[in-house]
Amino acid sequence: MIALISALANLRTLEPARLPALTLPTAPDIGAALALGRELGADPTTLKTLVDATSHHHTLIAQAFHEASPLIDATRHELSSLALTYLNQAAGLVLRSFSLNPAESHSARTQLMALPHLLLAEATEKIDKMQKEVQPVVDKLLSVRPLDASPASSPEPEFAVASSSTSSAGDNADGKRAVAAAKQALGTPYVWGGTSLNGFDCSGFTQWAWRQAGLELPRLAEHQTVGRAITASELQEGDLLVWDGHVAMYAGDGTIIEAGNPVQINPVRTTNMGMEFYGYYRPTG
Repeated sequence: MIALISALANLRTLEPARLPALTLPTAPDIGAALALGRELGADPTTLKTLVDATSHHHTLIAQAFHEASPLIDATRHELSSLALTYLNQAAGLVLRSFSLNPAESHSARTQLMALPHLLLAEATEKIDKMQKEVQPVVDKLLSVRPLDASPASSPEPEFAVASSSTSSAGDNADGKRAVAAAKQALGTPYVWGGTSLNGFDCSGFTQWAWRQAGLELPRLAEHQTVGRAITASELQEGDLLVWDGHVAMYAGDGTIIEAGNPVQINPVRTTNMGMEFYGYYRPTG
């Protein structure tokens, strides 16, 4: 029984710590700074990309917290239940160990001596399982790159708008409808997990806009590489520009519309604070 108490004490040291309450500052509203930059002829790209990256990191950390928290809490509950189960078993075996039947007494004492090993083995298995489940969340956080306000060392790829000879209003009606819907949301604030006119995140915004055109997109930005991959010269209204943690929609005339803070129109770019650019995609194929 003393060995079991020692095993329970060891189990206590293996129990994962409770996650602290999550409090993250939101990215500042830079609307006034952008307006001042336009007045002074300053390029707002660096400031905007820094704010966008901050919002992306905020989203990534919040998602990681919400994914990991239930896994850790479930393991804590399983370990507590495990300890009670083995204590109840031990109590019964202790009583049986005083049996007048030598065989039963010996069997009970043998099982009682094996309990600490069984307890720690089962607890270790549950902890290993939790670590494997949490590891993808950890990997996602480790992929976050430090913010860098320095200009990109390599130039943007040359970009050309698809000519009217290669696309017509008829064969791009859905894309135009998606962009028209998106423009109705200009000025909508950035909200993590937002999917409505009350607030959008980047992928919630493109999903909502394309839903108005009758097409359902996957929820996460990196999963919206649907339809057909295209080149910059083929871009039409409604086509998506996808990074590993951001997505924007081509709005025509060399611009994109995206859920920054707030929803806004900006020049086409393929850089977004160190995120990997997956490419251009036409959801309708």
